[in-house]
Amino acid sequence: MISNSIENSTMTTMKFVCGLLAAIPLAPATAFRAGNKTVRNRIQSALRETTMPAIKTLLGLFTGVVLAGANAALAQQFAGQHITRIPSRRGVMKRTLAIAALVASSAFLHGLAMAQAGTASWPAKPIRMVVPFGAGSPPDVVARVISRSLSEGGLGQQVVVENRVGAGGTIGSETVTRAPADGYTIMLGSTSTLAIAPSLYPNLAYKPERDFAPIILAASAPFFIVVHPSLGVNSVKELIELAKAKPGQLSYGSTGNGTPLHIAGEMFKTTTGVNILHVPYKETGPVNNDFLAGRLQIMFQQLPSLVQHILAGRLKPLAVASIQRDRQLPDVPTTSEAGLPGYKVSSWFGVVAPRGSPPEAIERLNIDMNKVLSQSGVRDTLTRLGFEPSGGSPEEFAAFISAENTKWSKAVKSSGAKLD
Repeated sequence: MISNSIENSTMTTMKFVCGLLAAIPLAPATAFRAGNKTVRNRIQSALRETTMPAIKTLLGLFTGVVLAGANAALAQQFAGQHITRIPSRRGVMKRTLAIAALVASSAFLHGLAMAQAGTASWPAKPIRMVVPFGAGSPPDVVARVISRSLSEGGLGQQVVVENRVGAGGTIGSETVTRAPADGYTIMLGSTSTLAIAPSLYPNLAYKPERDFAPIILAASAPFFIVVHPSLGVNSVKELIELAKAKPGQLSYGSTGNGTPLHIAGEMFKTTTGVNILHVPYKETGPVNNDFLAGRLQIMFQQLPSLVQHILAGRLKPLAVASIQRDRQLPDVPTTSEAGLPGYKVSSWFGVVAPRGSPPEAIERLNIDMNKVLSQSGVRDTLTRLGFEPSGGSPEEFAAFISAENTKWSKAVKSSGAKLD
């Protein structure tokens, strides 16, 4: 009689408990059906983590209740005492269900609290934005414009720019891939680090599409063919003629092997058939200083780095490598107008994070950066500096990076660019 009572109550209670616990992970699907997908996923995950401990606790409590009744009955039998009252199935079930409801409710509320804490606490400290190039370089300019607006906006934390230069931007990029994927380290990537480097560096330690999580395409800028006034040329045609008359005697500078400035120069050599010398530097400042001093004769560069010197007459732009003239320098012809229709080069800049960074951090950064890039003050600043503001979703930026890898891989091969 005792064993039948215990067995029946055990089976009935187990069925109820299993049904109750099965409902716990499903609760968020109903409660948050109209909510944000990322939030729902976080809640489901947190609840799954608390379900198994709840099951173990319930089973332990239930087993203890049942065994307690059995032990009491057996003890009375061995003592030769008359059993006056055996715990009924209903009594066992009531006690067990009360405990089950309490534990199940605690598990649900604990899981919900964990999920809410995970989404609400970010960002809880300053965010580091790594720029793989030196201060004053085009990527650095874009990074500082965006970080300043983010810090002053609704993000609630400072975004601190950190320059990590060297090896065409690959040193800083590798540093970011090794950083914790916690949403507190991001990078201002560019054509150089995310599209050219994979084709130019055979032993590159990272792969953009494998190691980075795209956040947003921030801006782009076309290249200009610029010369030092002492060279005495006034057009692209005159530059080509002079370079052919003095093979290997004219030089152009870049911010390092594998950077867009380097590839742009090699593409110019391939397109025109001239022989000019490439001189790589580590940072924008030194290469610009040597160019201004006349130690370099030619630069293939974006406008932001040189615009003030051009407007002051210290440097002479010959053409812009885009399909239309630049708004700041409307008198400078396009390369097509200058007799070089096959030469079109531009660079772009975008924000990425280490692969595996929290989805809610990626989403929040994308939303806030899109807001920043839509502000008239930010757009005017970037445009005045020679950039074209962009924007968009992480998915769109991921597709863009993939397409740019294919494009620049072909450019590297066709130009014959090599590491010096």
